[in-house]
This record gives sequence, C-alpha cells and structure tokens, in this order.
Amino acid sequence: MTTRRNFLVALSASLVGVPSLSRAQALSRPARIVLGYPPGGSIDAVARVLAEKLRNNYAPAVVVENRPGNRAAVVIQGLMSAPPDGSVFMIAPHSITTVWPHVYRNLSYDALKDLIPVTTISHFDFSFVVRADIPATTLAEYVDWAKSNPRQNGMFGITGAVGGTPHFIGMLFAQSAGLQLTPVPYKGTVQGIQDLLGGQTPAWVGPLGDIERFHRAGKVRVLATTGQKRSRFLPQVPTFVEGGHPGVVVQERFGIWLRAGASATVVRTLNKALQDALEDAEVRSLCEKFTSEAGGSTPEQFESIIRQEHARWGGIIKSTGYQPED
Repeated sequence: MTTRRNFLVALSASLVGVPSLSRAQALSRPARIVLGYPPGGSIDAVARVLAEKLRNNYAPAVVVENRPGNRAAVVIQGLMSAPPDGSVFMIAPHSITTVWPHVYRNLSYDALKDLIPVTTISHFDFSFVVRADIPATTLAEYVDWAKSNPRQNGMFGITGAVGGTPHFIGMLFAQSAGLQLTPVPYKGTVQGIQDLLGGQTPAWVGPLGDIERFHRAGKVRVLATTGQKRSRFLPQVPTFVEGGHPGVVVQERFGIWLRAGASATVVRTLNKALQDALEDAEVRSLCEKFTSEAGGSTPEQFESIIRQEHARWGGIIKSTGYQPED
C-alpha cells in the first residue's frame, strides 16, 4: 500500500528535471478552500486574501467555504468527500495532525495517512500572561507567588477545551517549575480574556496575537512567549527558554492540505501557486496584523515538521498523564 511518505518521495523524484509549472497547468474550473472556522476571524481573513491571490494564477475563481465543527470533523469531511484533483483544499492548524491524534481516540481521520501536506502558510507563538495587579514581572516571580497559595493562584485560563495546545503549555510549565496549575477552559478567547481582565482568573495561556494589545495598554503582563527565540512583535518579552524552562517551546503553524489520492503534479501545482501568493506584500502584512508570520514550505518540509511534532507531542501528552478522550 502506498503510504504518504512514499508518495512524497515519489513526488520529488517524479518532478526532477520538470520545468516550472505554468498557469496553463493549473485548474480550469473554480476551486474551494475549506476552513474549520466561522467567518470574521483572523485565519478567515487570511484565507480570503489567499483566495484572491490564487484567482487566475491557480484557478479562474477560488472561494472560501467555512465549515466550523467539532474536532475538525466537518471540514475534513468536506475535504475527503471532494475529488482529489486540487479543486478543494483545506487550511487548518497543524495541531490537528500533531496534538489531536494523541488527545482523541475517535477522530474522523488518520492524521498521517488521509491528509497530504502542501505548505505551511504562517506560524505564531503562544504567551503566558498575568493580570497587571499580580505581583510578578518574571516567570520566577510568578512561580514564587503561585506557590504561596497554589489553590487560588494556580488557576490559568485557556483558549479552547482541556486537551488543547494552551492546556499542555501550562502543564509543561507546571512540570518544569514544580507547580500545581489548574486550567480553566473557555469556549472563546473573548470570554477568557474578559475574565482575566475582570479578576476571575490570575493568568492565561493563548495565542500572542489575542493578548498583545492588552499588554501594550498595561492591562495585562506577558511574562513569556513560547518560541525558540523572542517574538519580533514583543521583543522585550523573554521566552520560556530564557526563563529557565527549555521544554516549553511551542509554535502553531497554519498549513494547507489536500486529501489523500491527489497526484504529485496536483500537489506541486498548488504549492507553486501558494508560494507566489505568500510572497505577496498584502498577505504578509495581513499575517503580521494578527501577530503571525507568513511563510511557505515545500510539501516535504511540511511533512517532516508534522512527523517530528507528532512524535514529540505523543511524549509530551503521555508525560502529563492526560487520558485520551473518546
């Protein structure tokens, strides 16, 4: 049976010496981008600009189809029910292939078999944040403060359910610091930040872009970010690594996938069109507006990232004692 890894090896080999793919080789009919988020959010905005940049360069028209649903089941169903000819592709966070397979027993897809990675499109850091009135300006000071009253001080809000990336960032930090931390999940980012600002929770873990403006306004204090190096959006804020917690290095990547069965030519054609779109100043500027950095990859590079992160997160989640859900 042909595995996805064998497919990608064959993709590289089959295209050696093949000239660059031209517009004439792209689709002659409209294409759809399926997205597991409702209209109006940051990734929806990026998807719509990408769709415009792909128009006439990849297909005569490209539309965004929003399919929000539990555990990405709805959007992946939309992808898997489409023909594998490149006319339908998906934008999603790479955690659906790296984290979720270790968290949920009954996903509707096999992360390493059913989806073909085409390219990354952007990446961003997460942040660890405290209210402005918390007597801590560094991670070390926060650890001392939290240990003084762990039941009350050890709560932290998270974007999304228990079992998501922000939850495990908190658990990694707790393990490293010898803390007892309790996640408080919120269905939406807005409610979580409102409770942080309102004093219901002392700390919060979530995407840097969701909290940056409150940090700049002095309403909260970002104590650390999760990148390997400091975020260029808040260069004055140290990383967890700098704070003495080298295991807390996490970045989320949004990427584009095709369904299994797409040919090497389809993958490479879409990748080429997307690379051109991601170099566009409007796309890069929009990503920066949402505190993320645009950046593409080859299918092979994205595949390598996914496999490495899939293995890494398996170990992380097992170390926390988290039990997979049905």
